[in-house]
Amino acid sequence: MFDTIPIRDAMSREFAGVTEGDSVADALALMHEENVGSVVVLHGHEPVGVVTERDLLAVAIEDDSVASTSVAAVMTSAPEPLDVDTDLQTGIMRLANDRVVAVPVVEDESVVGVLTPSDVVMAAASVGGRTTENPAPATSEATPTPEAVEAGTDINPGVCESCGTLSADLVAVNGRMLCPDCRSVT
Repeated sequence: MFDTIPIRDAMSREFAGVTEGDSVADALALMHEENVGSVVVLHGHEPVGVVTERDLLAVAIEDDSVASTSVAAVMTSAPEPLDVDTDLQTGIMRLANDRVVAVPVVEDESVVGVLTPSDVVMAAASVGGRTTENPAPATSEATPTPEAVEAGTDINPGVCESCGTLSADLVAVNGRMLCPDCRSVT
C-alpha cells in the first residue's frame, strides 16, 4: 500500500534546524518554541544529525550543565536522507530499521522536511489505516508465541506506545502496542 505513496505526500514540511555549534539550551528552546520533538542538525544544507527529546533527556540525567553542552555532543548521527520522491514504504523501513524518530527529507540536496512516525500514522489514516481483517489482538504476553509469529497475527508494524519509535514488530502487551525493546522491560 505504501509503495505507491511518495514521501513528499506524508512528510512534515516544516522542521526545526540547528547547527553543530548551537548549544543544547538553544536546541531545547527551539524545540519548545516550535513544539517539536526533534531538530535536524545542519552543516550548511547537509543534515549531519538529529537531536531528539530522548538525546536531551540523556544529557540532563548525566550532566546538569546542559546550557553549555554543544548540540554536536548529544546528537544522533543523521540517517541517510530520503529524497522527496522516495516511496513511503522505503521511508517506513528506514524509520524502523534505523530505529530513529526522524529522517531528513531532501530535494536537490537541501533539507525540505522530515519524515516521522507521526507522519506515517497520518498517512495510514488517510488511506484507510489498519484493516479490520487482521486487528491486533490483545495479549498479555511479553513476547509473541512461535505460532503467532508464524501466523503473523500478533506482530504488527507501527509506532510503539511506550517509546514512540516506529517498529516493524509491535506486539500488544497489556493493551499497549510495544516494540521489542519496550517489551523486554515489561
